[in-house]
Amino acid sequence: MTQLITKTTDSFQSLKSASQTLPIPADYFSGFGEGRIVLKPENLLLFSRTTASELVEMEGMPMKINQHSRWVLIMNLQGEGSVLIGENSYALIPGKILLIRPFEVHTISELKDTEPNWLFLTFDLSIEMHDYLVKHRYYQEATDWFWQLSRACVETYMAKSDLVRNSTPYVASLMLVEMIDNNQADHDRPFANNPLPDAYKRVRAFMKATDSADWNISNAAKYCNLSASRLRVLFKESMQMSLGSYFQHCRLMNAAKELKTTNKSLTELSEQSGYDSVYSFSRAFKSMFGTPPGAYRRSAL
Repeated sequence: MTQLITKTTDSFQSLKSASQTLPIPADYFSGFGEGRIVLKPENLLLFSRTTASELVEMEGMPMKINQHSRWVLIMNLQGEGSVLIGENSYALIPGKILLIRPFEVHTISELKDTEPNWLFLTFDLSIEMHDYLVKHRYYQEATDWFWQLSRACVETYMAKSDLVRNSTPYVASLMLVEMIDNNQADHDRPFANNPLPDAYKRVRAFMKATDSADWNISNAAKYCNLSASRLRVLFKESMQMSLGSYFQHCRLMNAAKELKTTNKSLTELSEQSGYDSVYSFSRAFKSMFGTPPGAYRRSAL
């Protein structure tokens, strides 16, 4: 006689309980669902950062093509910190998630743990799927179902079987749908943002009031009514990166976005980015993105 084996795993038992709540179908030939995924992320990368230095330094590392023209979903599993996007600072504590849109310059700061654990999911979306996510800021305390899906996403991503691994985009799409649904449920209870570091806030005000070609330390210091050396020190202390590097990063990110979304010439973009020549602009662009601006533009065609 075959010996019965009792399954005791949490997943099995929870499925057993849930199955008993299913209603009896009124029609065994008529279900629901159109058979297509509404949000299907493509070209997924899933990785974690488990040291403070990795989180801070990853922003300054040479980037592969498209790295920052992609969606970036940050999931905080351990360690407090902040993500600065434009004029907003988002406090990330364990359990919260933040979705960063393509081409958004973001800076990780105010880390309070030397051993954080932040999970990153980066992906592309087709143009027709873009509008599902671009209208709102997704910054929330994720649901338990979202975390279960995230665990499944990691497991499928790490699977040895290609058949299982290729199902990762479908699991990730369920994560995004749950995130959207949770955001709609919580839209009347937004999470408060962190106060912005003073030096960063003053620099961002300068950038909003000034053409990108004029973003430099001398002009910023005059705008902030500080000496250049003092502004450098204050910015470095609060942001863990130099002000000059930040300006260059923002200028080149703007140029990357315009390469993919406008027909501006390299000459126009180099002048707009504050460079004296197309050569110096191209060299700086390649150093940051790993490819010349012309090739970067062609990759979008």
